Amino acid sequence: MIITRISKLLLLTTIVFSTGCATYTSVREHASLAEVASDLDSVVVAPPQVNIELRVFTGENEPLTDKEDMVRDQLITLAEKRLQEEGLKVINFDFENAIANDEDLAFSLTQAKEALDHAKKDLYSGKAVAVEDKAQFRASLGPAVNAIAEHTGAETVLLMDYYGFEKSAGLKTKDAAAGILLAVLLGSSNAAISAPSGSFVDLALVDTASGDVLWTNRRGGQAVNALIAEHAFNEFPDVAWESEAVIPTMNTDMESTVADSENSAAKVIPASYDPDATTAEDTADTKAAIATQPINQ
Repeated sequence: MIITRISKLLLLTTIVFSTGCATYTSVREHASLAEVASDLDSVVVAPPQVNIELRVFTGENEPLTDKEDMVRDQLITLAEKRLQEEGLKVINFDFENAIANDEDLAFSLTQAKEALDHAKKDLYSGKAVAVEDKAQFRASLGPAVNAIAEHTGAETVLLMDYYGFEKSAGLKTKDAAAGILLAVLLGSSNAAISAPSGSFVDLALVDTASGDVLWTNRRGGQAVNALIAEHAFNEFPDVAWESEAVIPTMNTDMESTVADSENSAAKVIPASYDPDATTAEDTADTKAAIATQPINQ
């Protein structure tokens, strides 16, 4: 156990020094995202896959179902808010009720999540990706997400996978002792003790027609809540979705021209004008005009 931890520490040190000043990212974007986004305007948030466990000294970890439900609700609320802020129309769909009445939808969601797990093996193959190279990826879930489009009408779907853990008091004591022993072996006065809790989240936006993965990001942290998903959304792509298209409006010059025409017409024909009403003065003017007209032979 001690040798394994030392090896990991040395490996981490090697990676830090070898990367130098380059900036790397966990974001992966579709190579043609900007073009594809212009034809997409809606999204639905699929039920997040959430697993949170209590790690115990014996290794027989226990699920923390109450915390799973809490984090699941947090993730959905956060995702819908952030996606709407990014310009997408969020479709509210009752997945729980739909799944209870349609086994095919439940199966399709399972297939979509399995397909995403497979795609992530290529998207995150272990090779670091520089920020300038994040938009060079093409991965697809295939027809696994087509059923989601049929049921919800959404052109994209957000898939989320969350894992978290908390340690029991006994395990915390064990880890503290191991950290102190490692410090003694390394001749250090500082003991490296592993975190008492942690979490990790994967987010993926997928085109429900083509199955293409448009954007994905992942984050990890020590708190067991939805905060890491908030950090992941901070790197959501800044593209123009179809729902953000600008509708052409009448320009200022045209508006002025129309206004001037209307004003001129108003001056020529008063609002109180009555074509059937004549005055003695009007009649006299008309007779005089007729009298002066030449008679054609």
